[in-house]
Amino acid sequence: MKKEINSIRYQVLSIAFIIFYFLFFTCASQPWLVPQGWSVKRNPTPLGSVSVQAGKNIYRANCIICHGEGGKGNGTLALSLNPRPADHTSKKFQQQKDGELFYKIITGRNAMPSFKQVLSENEIWSVINFIRTLEVKAKPVSPKSTATATATVAASVQSNQQKNIFKDTSSEKQAASVVKRLDTLSIHQENISQTVILQKRIADTSSFVSAIASDTIAIDSLTLNNPNEDSKEERRKFLLSGSANLDINIDGRKFNSAGIAVGFMPVILWKPSKNLFFESHFHIMAGSGTSQSNTSSSSGSMSGMLMRIGTPPPTVQHSGMNSTPAVTSSTSTSSTISMASIMLAYADLVYFINPYVTLTGGIFLSPFGLYPERLHAPWLNRLPDAPAGMGNEQVLPETELGVQFRGGIPIGKTKLVYATYISNGPFLVDDTSGNAGKLSFNNLVDNNKNKALGGRIGFFPLPNNRSLEIGFFGQRARVGQDATPHAGVQALLYGSDISFHHYFRFIKGTIDMKGQHCKVSLDKVYYKANPMEVINVPAEDVNLKDSTYRFNNVTELYFIMMSYRPTASEHFLKNVEYNFRYDYLKEPAFARWNISASRLTMGITYWLESRSAMKLAYQISMPQNIFSKNQNMLMLQWVIGL
Repeated sequence: MKKEINSIRYQVLSIAFIIFYFLFFTCASQPWLVPQGWSVKRNPTPLGSVSVQAGKNIYRANCIICHGEGGKGNGTLALSLNPRPADHTSKKFQQQKDGELFYKIITGRNAMPSFKQVLSENEIWSVINFIRTLEVKAKPVSPKSTATATATVAASVQSNQQKNIFKDTSSEKQAASVVKRLDTLSIHQENISQTVILQKRIADTSSFVSAIASDTIAIDSLTLNNPNEDSKEERRKFLLSGSANLDINIDGRKFNSAGIAVGFMPVILWKPSKNLFFESHFHIMAGSGTSQSNTSSSSGSMSGMLMRIGTPPPTVQHSGMNSTPAVTSSTSTSSTISMASIMLAYADLVYFINPYVTLTGGIFLSPFGLYPERLHAPWLNRLPDAPAGMGNEQVLPETELGVQFRGGIPIGKTKLVYATYISNGPFLVDDTSGNAGKLSFNNLVDNNKNKALGGRIGFFPLPNNRSLEIGFFGQRARVGQDATPHAGVQALLYGSDISFHHYFRFIKGTIDMKGQHCKVSLDKVYYKANPMEVINVPAEDVNLKDSTYRFNNVTELYFIMMSYRPTASEHFLKNVEYNFRYDYLKEPAFARWNISASRLTMGITYWLESRSAMKLAYQISMPQNIFSKNQNMLMLQWVIGL
């Protein structure tokens, strides 16, 4: 067994080293070449005030987060991207033909996603018309008004291109229709911007972008690239972001008990040099009541990370399952809960080596599936709680303490993204508390000399389209404490995930689907236990001489969730999102901590603005054994992205 494991580790490490060597020494930023024929493609949309206004609305909804309000490449995400976003006001950029810009917008590259499935051709041409006005605004001239500047540019372009513009008497009406529809969409920047942000995080090579995407993009008024500063001061930027939330969870059967929790999750981002970033994330929380949800926010988010620093919260009951930290007893409960804590979620340094490789060191979000990087933040998770086995019921890694390499590799018109890391990994709980055989991920100080090796590979199979991603991930680690009977116990964690996000015109809305399947498998070994507590265990697995027992230590979990939002609706329904999730947790049959259950959760989210929402959800729990509590939950959450 050990020889096989060592052989697998050697092979994986060798492959990882070869990939890194190739990327580090052969990959470099290449110029963005446009195929022949696109440079002569003409813009069929006349450069009038209606078209420019339509393009401005689209630009604000999709582009300013990277390129900035004025198009100078100084958006909120600009410092985290390598290469940096283009300066749309520069002479070099403005010298490009309209057809060349059109090609780049529909194809995308590196951190810039493809907008082919997001915007229509008329919308893209309107964006290009608006971008042409940015050159005038960038000149040190005081135009009489925006309208005058726009008219000047329009007259100049039309005089040069009059013979090449398609004659279309209905163009103004079409543009007016676009403006009307975009006014609706611009109110909901979250829907489009979130897609763009997540695609950037996936396409880019940095957990820095992941932190921003999952915890909020905030402080829109902050200028990250002040032209009045020199290059050194420009790079010394500091950003304080984050989110806040209020959770109320009510017994869904008798409605006679409730729990309330409030949390603030600040994110600190700092750029001390051109390619170096620091990020950290804290959870400040307080709560009380008889029950709490397995929330993805303050009262239970990423418990493995939260317990790295600070005192673990007390055992709670929620969502039909007992939420028990891995170091406490699963049999103890409390009728009244009160807690307050300040805890570190993660802190790491990120170094951009080149557009294809990024190095991260410290406590970072684990690329193990979808939840840690993409769903743990309450403003990204459509429902108030986490899927089974995640959040406060953690059975999977959600952070790692170690070193990580990650990046993306274009493969023709598709793309492959990867992440590989070496970390302390989890450790095996082998005491007599009732959690023997369980994994704990609070491994700030490694309990053995071996390191965990893990990673994820994601693939975007659709050409020039990032709406669908398929991923595979895994981790192998020795989890037993050195110099103990369990020193050689090995754990294998693996799974797959799928993510789909797309706007469908025929239903006038956006569909978001995510799914994940995981298994956690440990060696079958003996643990201490009172024989009376394991009376149901088969006789061949109980040793009465030394009061020990064993079981097949395999945990399986999965979830599938879907959301629909009528983003093109003209009524209040455009702010409403309908959510559905089914999750399943199956723990070892004879483990004393087995709380296997499946759950069905249905909810409605009302978006007050792009990063602020009210959530209402009802959860039905279907326990799989006598230890799981059959408790339905009514959950309410108010979340604000700062």
